[in-house]
Amino acid sequence: MPMIGSGLGVREWAVGLLAPAVAGVPTPEALAAELVHRAAELMLVVPGGLMASIPLARRLGQAARLRPTAVSMVDV
Repeated sequence: MPMIGSGLGVREWAVGLLAPAVAGVPTPEALAAELVHRAAELMLVVPGGLMASIPLARRLGQAARLRPTAVSMVDV
């Protein structure tokens, strides 16, 4: 889990600026590799999240139907 936000650009530029010092990779190639990595993540995470939302919505619906309803003061 990152300590700072991982919005688009933060992680890419961190890798792009550190790659020449750490691995000897030129900055443009490091940025390109990190952008490809981000695109691959999105291609897996977004469909996975959408598929997981279907059973989650079913569970929430079941929980709402099974939960006892509150008795109003008018009924007492």
